[in-house]
Amino acid sequence: MARRVVANVCVGKIRCYSWQIAREKTKGTDTLSDKAVKSFKPKDAPYKKSDGKGLYLLVQPAGGKLWQMAYRFLGKQKTFSIGVYPEVSLAEARESRDAARKLLAKGIDPHANMQEEKRQREAAKPFGTWANEWLAKERADGLDGKTMTGKTRYVGYLKEEFGNVMIAAISRAAVLSFLRKFEQDEKLETRDRVRSAGEQICLYANVEESGYNPFRPFGKQLLKNESTPRPALTRSADVADLFKKMAAPFPRAVRRRGRTCAALHLAHRRQARRDRDRRMDRFRF
Repeated sequence: MARRVVANVCVGKIRCYSWQIAREKTKGTDTLSDKAVKSFKPKDAPYKKSDGKGLYLLVQPAGGKLWQMAYRFLGKQKTFSIGVYPEVSLAEARESRDAARKLLAKGIDPHANMQEEKRQREAAKPFGTWANEWLAKERADGLDGKTMTGKTRYVGYLKEEFGNVMIAAISRAAVLSFLRKFEQDEKLETRDRVRSAGEQICLYANVEESGYNPFRPFGKQLLKNESTPRPALTRSADVADLFKKMAAPFPRAVRRRGRTCAALHLAHRRQARRDRDRRMDRFRF
């Protein structure tokens, strides 16, 4: 009987000791509650309410409440902003804190990791969005209206085909098939200008410097765009002969224009004579 009592006492002490250890491990962790977070009122100066493991609620004098986490990385004290309450609840803030602590255990800075993820999200834009940004840049560079009209038209062809597709998902085969549609319509010049615009857009969007550009020049897979050379006319006689050939189908228009030009020339001579007479009158005594 005595041995049983002693054994029960020992088991009770062990249970009590284990409970105290568990309590010490969880002491100072998850100390806040939803009711407490809602009840915190602003003061004249910002103040913090800790939830444990670096997580705390920063209450601003204006009434705003911000979840933040204090941590050390490479020997430096840093702050990781999690979000604004109540958009980010207490449970969500704790999840972000635990995720940040896992990153720290792997030697990764949570703040730097968040900035990298944000940059990747911003870079993950479809081709159409990059095309619009490229056009805005070209316009800001001061290109004339005629040039911008052409670029806008070429980009329009590209957006119709690839506007909602990520650049990384645009294959060379898809671009080749798209460009061959212009060949079928015998629009080789338009084909080349559209391809060049696509290449420039991809170069503008290549913030990761991956080097992938589905619009880079094709070799023998496209028809050659060979233009017929047109020599310039340097002799005045050749120029006059050219204009005569151009005006030959419109003889009546030529006669009318000739009479009009003669009348204007006569009026100009008469006006010049009047101006000369007025200048001479100033010097007569």
